[in-house]
Amino acid sequence: MRRNDYECNDYMEEWNFENWGVKYWSRTSEFLKYAEEHNR
Repeated sequence: MRRNDYECNDYMEEWNFENWGVKYWSRTSEFLKYAEEHNR
């Protein structure tokens, strides 16, 4: 049996992309590759 690895919480401004996500996602190799390929 496979378990899901996520949770569902009410929206909180402190966890939006601008306040948290950009710091979390901006250092992944996938994000950096995308940014490099789509840099204008």
